[in-house]
Amino acid sequence: MTTIPAEAVIRLREALYGQLGYIAEELASAARTPGHEINDEWSEPVARFDRTCALLDQIGWNEHDPEQDVEIDLDQHRK
Repeated sequence: MTTIPAEAVIRLREALYGQLGYIAEELASAARTPGHEINDEWSEPVARFDRTCALLDQIGWNEHDPEQDVEIDLDQHRK
């Protein structure tokens, strides 16, 4: 377990929102590729999306007033 200071939680949350957008674009681009089928090729981006959402679930999707430190199990959110 590690504690993430409140100031860093805000930045981490912003980075994770960006990561979600990047993954969504990656999947949308693959879906628009002619002849591309939804298959095992999608498993890694979908897994990254799921892990990112799980971390946001842990730190909170929205800012708190005032923002609080957050404890995270790094082994659980390693990838």
